Amino acid sequence: MKSTKKPVIFALLGLSLAISSAFAESRTWTDTQGRTVDAEFLGTEGAGPATVVKLKRADGQTFNFPIGNLSEADRLFVQSHLPKDPSALAAEIDKLVLNKMKESYYGLQKQLAELPQRTDLDAALKQKEKEKIERELEMCQPNQLTSDEQFLRRIYLDVAGRIPTYKEAEKFLASSDRNKRAALIDELLNSEAFVMHLFNYYSDLLRIRDGVVMMGNNTLKVDPYVEWVKASIRNDKPFNQMVKEMLTAEGQIWDNPAAGYLMTDDGMRLCNLSNTFTVFLGTEITCAQCHDHPFEEIYQMDFFRLASFMGQTETRGGRNDMMGGGNYRGEVDRMSKILKDAGKLRPNQNQDQQLGQIVGTYSYNVNDRDSNAVKLPHDYKYDDGEPNAPVKPGAYFGETVDLEKYKNPREAYADWMVSPSNPRFTINLVNRLWKQCFGVAQIEPVFNIPG
Repeated sequence: MKSTKKPVIFALLGLSLAISSAFAESRTWTDTQGRTVDAEFLGTEGAGPATVVKLKRADGQTFNFPIGNLSEADRLFVQSHLPKDPSALAAEIDKLVLNKMKESYYGLQKQLAELPQRTDLDAALKQKEKEKIERELEMCQPNQLTSDEQFLRRIYLDVAGRIPTYKEAEKFLASSDRNKRAALIDELLNSEAFVMHLFNYYSDLLRIRDGVVMMGNNTLKVDPYVEWVKASIRNDKPFNQMVKEMLTAEGQIWDNPAAGYLMTDDGMRLCNLSNTFTVFLGTEITCAQCHDHPFEEIYQMDFFRLASFMGQTETRGGRNDMMGGGNYRGEVDRMSKILKDAGKLRPNQNQDQQLGQIVGTYSYNVNDRDSNAVKLPHDYKYDDGEPNAPVKPGAYFGETVDLEKYKNPREAYADWMVSPSNPRFTINLVNRLWKQCFGVAQIEPVFNIPG
């Protein structure tokens, strides 16, 4: 199992979009007023609008340049030369965090020193403010480097989902290899324990439980879907590829296991839209199913235009599409009788539950019809549409979707969902993994990122 991406996911969590590089190149730089200077690019400090570009002229003089003062071409150059190597990223993250902690620490010390001279607070409020500043000062102090014992326990829990065995602990603690921590991380990321630990997280995210899809469809046996998710983790499949495969899957689950995702919400096309947006985009749009959202810029029309992307998709092909013909109940009864006659069922058991799930799964088939089933509700009351009117697929943010380029609207929807230009897909993934690793996300709640 490859581990090139996993250390980045678990050590950096996508912060490469905001961190600087020690890349050097001589070029002409231009500011927003048209002034130029020939200098080498040494890297950046800070993040976002506060990013400072570090430049060095031929005479050796170095200076910092606010990124907002650079021309658009130079800003794009800086963005394209951010670090991609995991080690460089980790070093830059450490620098950024330590600099921010120092900045906060000295700022708090200044506040504490000036507190006695403040005239806007009485003695009681000054004491309360003093205690608050002192607590924040403690938080600015970096923790001590973990001992081998602490590291061992934490890395097993975080990556493998369990504590180490006695033999594993003994082997690690007895090693004098300076790189033993990095070696252990690689070992765990390439283990089945990592696969199972991340699968448990994905199974919560995708609502998989005990091999049975749990959305009222407990007659479905979806072991192939479960194994597909595990194999995707094991083979280090990119998350955007997983999502695209789930949204575009066709056929029965035995032939195309990724179809299990759409089968989860069989017969509930609008619920699937809400769940998909929550899970993959960190966006809660359920309110707009019934009315314009009261707090977000999404309207009921937007909701149904999004739903229309999946309007041609069906998840149940009918009993005639399964093996053995259309007599589903008769087929289950026939095979159950064979099991009972062979003594494979308990004396008081007439039907095998597992058999019913397996046979029943053959009646589900993800496919696309020629007509679009999505229409506005019968009680639609807004001026931009009529009740029961058909709706053309469309997205209310991100790039405009050109349906003519795709075989069906569902493929267009999947491409739009995972596109690098989609402002929410990557943010949602990073935010969710951050919460998984550290307990609290950068943006809470993870299922409804503001904006």
